[in-house]
Amino acid sequence: MMILYLFSIILFLSEVAETIDITSATQSSAFTASVTLSHGGSLRGLTTVFQSVPVDVFLGVRYAKPPIGELRFKKPELVPSWKGVKNATKIGNKCPQLGPGGVEGSEDCLFMDITVPRQGPPGEKKAVMVWIHGGAFSFGAGSTFIGTPLAVMGDVVMVTFNYRIGMLGFLYDGPGTGNYGLWDQRVALVWVKQNIERFGGDPNRVTIFGQSAGGGSVSAQIVGQHSEGLFKRAITQSGTLYQLLPHMKSRIREMVESVKKQTSCTSAKVYECLTHMTPTQLLTTISLDPSQNFWHPVSDNDFFTTDVDEYSYKLGQRFELMSGINEQDGGIILGTDTTPFAAALNMTLDNGISLKFARQYLNNRCPTWFTPFSAELCTEFVVNTYGLDSTDDDKERLIRLVAFLNEAFFNADTLNQLEQHSGGDKSTYAYYFTELLPSAQAFWKVPDWLKVAADHCDELEFLFGGVYYKEENNSLWNSIMDADPLMKSLVVGSTGESDKPLIRKVMTMWTNFAKTGNPNKPVEISANDVEWPQFTTQTSSFLEINSQSIRVITAPNRERLHKLTTHLFSARRRQFSVDIPAKQADNIKWKSKKMKHEEL
Repeated sequence: MMILYLFSIILFLSEVAETIDITSATQSSAFTASVTLSHGGSLRGLTTVFQSVPVDVFLGVRYAKPPIGELRFKKPELVPSWKGVKNATKIGNKCPQLGPGGVEGSEDCLFMDITVPRQGPPGEKKAVMVWIHGGAFSFGAGSTFIGTPLAVMGDVVMVTFNYRIGMLGFLYDGPGTGNYGLWDQRVALVWVKQNIERFGGDPNRVTIFGQSAGGGSVSAQIVGQHSEGLFKRAITQSGTLYQLLPHMKSRIREMVESVKKQTSCTSAKVYECLTHMTPTQLLTTISLDPSQNFWHPVSDNDFFTTDVDEYSYKLGQRFELMSGINEQDGGIILGTDTTPFAAALNMTLDNGISLKFARQYLNNRCPTWFTPFSAELCTEFVVNTYGLDSTDDDKERLIRLVAFLNEAFFNADTLNQLEQHSGGDKSTYAYYFTELLPSAQAFWKVPDWLKVAADHCDELEFLFGGVYYKEENNSLWNSIMDADPLMKSLVVGSTGESDKPLIRKVMTMWTNFAKTGNPNKPVEISANDVEWPQFTTQTSSFLEINSQSIRVITAPNRERLHKLTTHLFSARRRQFSVDIPAKQADNIKWKSKKMKHEEL
């Protein structure tokens, strides 16, 4: 999750309306969808048609009290019950964030969207898939990923939601504080547990899934102390928090000290100094080093046990897991960090990089991203391990640097998560998505000669079936897309008719896993495709996914990934031991704690 601040560049390219009222644009929709919730109040949504299937859509469903006033920098509370009927026909506010036009969103932002396909035997409960959006824990909104094609074609109930991000979601000021965005996610899952059966969903078959920072959020929920009974399965896509939480805490402390200095805060608690500042003031008047200006989860001895690095892995074994990466996830690092770094030196990456540049770049980034100790030792480790000094070809040297970025930012921690999880008795599956999308579609510049496989985010067009939105030409979906350029570019994208076979396979595998914990069933992927085996530490089996073939491979560069973990990243663990005494395993809380105002 060291890419947290980098992903912000992507999201600067789009702007979602504050509150999107789509009712006037939905000529094919009417107020015919109605649900009575567990507390007796009702929601009125929209009914439309997608791929000839009737679909109920509930937009802007409030799941928690607005985190404003005294509830700022506090754990969320479930929305109170009400009498009568509330409309659920507008996409709710996104949470405060910086956009191309300045500060966007509102603190009153804890809303979700629910899509329910009305097909199958009457009364049959559908598996539920809850998407946690990415965006560097600083940007984005759930409504971008409403996911109607996935819901309809996979016959599942689809839920997306907003959670507090940035400083408002992740400002940490000592044990028992911070991680408010993760607490929001948890309360959204409590709401789903209490109410999703009223929508036709099965509360005992809930799968959480997410990509990038959303994948990190999923991994946070599975190792969190308060998740028991809220979901059954989890999918992480190109993102995990494993091994990273300890390393992040010292950085958060530096950021907090900078905030206190800039706000002339003399209070022992930084929250007291920020209570009366508006979101705009918080996001625009506090300036941090761009390479460190991102807020993120930390081990807090509350949401997490103190030692997330070791003992909490056992908590993750409570759930069935599917986890994977894209072959060139590191392209986002190259495009959003290495390229600007070169530009600041009046250089480009069009023809590769010199060894001098590689050393300069690594020496600058190592202390912030990879290890809290010697930048020189870190640089030499990377140069030697990836052979940056054993070639005279500048293009080949850049290819090798990108291989390091892939593995350091994504692959090593994903493999670690899989290995830790597979030690339990729940199913574990791993994938490797390699389908090439045109480089012109990417949000960041990567030389054409370098892009040979799937970059970060490229699987989203296949998972969410963007081409089907384009074909549907439905006024409801058109109005949502028109209000959200990011949905158009990131979800709908460039996929076309020729991509449909792979889209259907990806959708089938993901929804199969949500239904059974096994991506091979109940719906056959394809008669010509191999069976997806479980991951074990002995086999390290991944399923490679692309349009040419579906095949089983061993974890790419497994030995080198282990070397990264045992050598370079071990410094994180040592730093953690200095910061916080290790907690004993017998102190782990295996059962969820019910928060105030909850009843499962």
